[in-house]
Amino acid sequence: MALSRDLEIKNPFARCWVCLRARKRSLVQGLLITALAAASSATLGSSSLGRFLSGITLDVLTRRAEIRLEDRVVLVDITESDYGDIFGRKRPLDPLIILKLIQAALRGGAKLVAVDIATEDWPQRKDIDAALANVGGLNGELLIDGGAVVWARDFYMKPEQLGARYEMQPIIGGAAAAATECFGPPGLAEEAGVVRWFTTSLEADSSYQPSFVEQILYRSTHNSCLDRSDNSELRLISFSSKIRSESAGTLLQESEEKDWGVSVKPYARKVVILGGSFHAGADLRGTPMGVRSGLEINGQAVASALKGEARLEIGEGWSLAADIGLGILVVFIGLIGPRAHLWTTALTLLIATSGMWLLWREYYLFLSFIPIGFGLIAHLYLARLFPHGSSDLLNPARVSAAAKDQPALGKTRRH
Repeated sequence: MALSRDLEIKNPFARCWVCLRARKRSLVQGLLITALAAASSATLGSSSLGRFLSGITLDVLTRRAEIRLEDRVVLVDITESDYGDIFGRKRPLDPLIILKLIQAALRGGAKLVAVDIATEDWPQRKDIDAALANVGGLNGELLIDGGAVVWARDFYMKPEQLGARYEMQPIIGGAAAAATECFGPPGLAEEAGVVRWFTTSLEADSSYQPSFVEQILYRSTHNSCLDRSDNSELRLISFSSKIRSESAGTLLQESEEKDWGVSVKPYARKVVILGGSFHAGADLRGTPMGVRSGLEINGQAVASALKGEARLEIGEGWSLAADIGLGILVVFIGLIGPRAHLWTTALTLLIATSGMWLLWREYYLFLSFIPIGFGLIAHLYLARLFPHGSSDLLNPARVSAAAKDQPALGKTRRH
């Protein structure tokens, strides 16, 4: 049975239908602009423009953040001078010297030494095996004074028939002692050439392997290694810590003193990260603070987590979906009328910009919203410049006027 026009207009669903038909052009325009903006948003984060925009917005806040001393982390840096004077500019770095540095840090009171150095090419020699044994307890057991060792374990991409997957490189040259060692693949994540996050895990060897930073955080508070992770998350590096750093040469020199490890324990209950900034290591990366070594970035990542500042990054896919959904919502609310369209757009721009930029500092969420935001402004401008179908869902009189030009539900016009 056909509904009468009066009943149709009083029914809220019928009123919505009338307004949608009356403002069909506005709806199509809004959805088309949102679609074009979404296409731009999908590529902005990884582009040079995205890097520029983040550099003048998000990165400014990072650089202006208060820098606070972090005394739970110490960096031991193999500098350019150390690379020449101690290692003779040879790669791989001498395993015996690396093990000596590890032992010196442990004797100095470190509760954990994280080795951010490639060890897959270490040779299999008896003197290296003996040095490994002298460090003590390298088979996943507690070390000197409760200290422990975590190794960075590199990976490579293995091509397959339907794509590629990550495979783990060996550590400690594939020595038998490496089988039960704590390790983690490098997990520094970048976009547009700038490192902003660390990952909690990496999918390799058909499972999620805890990242180097995640393994450091876990092993520093547990007596065992973190074997597997359930998923992978992006965690923000705040770059807000001042971390003590000394050269490898200084550590070796100080460890020769007779009181070292007895009355002198400068690393007592600290996490010591051993790495290198020497040029041949090719481990310099861009960050919001400028170019930094991987050693420094890992130190900042660990410090961010220890201070509770390693916030979760939503991720590119979810951020894009959220911003597109927000844009579509504004388009539909704008169908209520010009005033609702104006206020909804203004409030959305204000809340989204302040929240995504100033409060959450979400890279993908903020950057993907920029084209969506400009699209909302363009849609508002065109809607006010060409006010077609100014029906108002909240105004029954306007709905009734609009309905006069629409066929009643269940009926068709005769011509």
